[in-house]
Amino acid sequence: MEKGERMLVNKSTRYLVPADSYDISTDKRMLIPFTNGDKIGFVNHGGEIVVNPQYAIYYGECYDETDYIRVALIEPYGVTHSDRSVTAYYRYLYGLMDYSGKLIFPMEYHDIKPSFGNKRLYTVANKSGKYAVMNVDGEEIVLYGRYDYIGGFDNGLARIKIGKTSNGKVNSDSKWGLINERGEEVLPVEYDNIWNFYGKGRTSTNIVKGGEVTLYHFC
Repeated sequence: MEKGERMLVNKSTRYLVPADSYDISTDKRMLIPFTNGDKIGFVNHGGEIVVNPQYAIYYGECYDETDYIRVALIEPYGVTHSDRSVTAYYRYLYGLMDYSGKLIFPMEYHDIKPSFGNKRLYTVANKSGKYAVMNVDGEEIVLYGRYDYIGGFDNGLARIKIGKTSNGKVNSDSKWGLINERGEEVLPVEYDNIWNFYGKGRTSTNIVKGGEVTLYHFC
């Protein structure tokens, strides 16, 4: 944003205020985030610390016992080059926390995507870049390694891919399909592309096969 530009306020906007300017008793959340230095923790309505400040970022809010919060730590790692020099990088490791502050997914995932319309279902990617679908009970609905990529669920569906090459690459060996929340293939993995619809509020998407584009309705 440019200086003087009016900020667009939406559901993702967060205002940071000093504790003495905020009446915590009016907050309807079961877990209320706070910062201590550059770390994020969580308190309850009484201002008691439930989760010590330790996280770098968080996503989601907890208004009742069916809500979950994604939290992340910063993980440093290095890449060694042919001349034996090392370049340092940083990435996030994600976990999933319930209303009591308990971690139900450990801090070991490179990505955790919530499902739109199903609070209990998540698409996860581990440190090895393998994808799976899990529920909050820890059950693997889709096992690691079954697909090379699994998107987030929206309208009860998620994109899946077998193959390592990206869309648009010449002689791509990748094929796409769709699964439902039970891990069943709704569209077989035989399409050249399925347009991303996750989080876009769509009721349909385009599927591509042999150069032909078809509109696929989720209903």
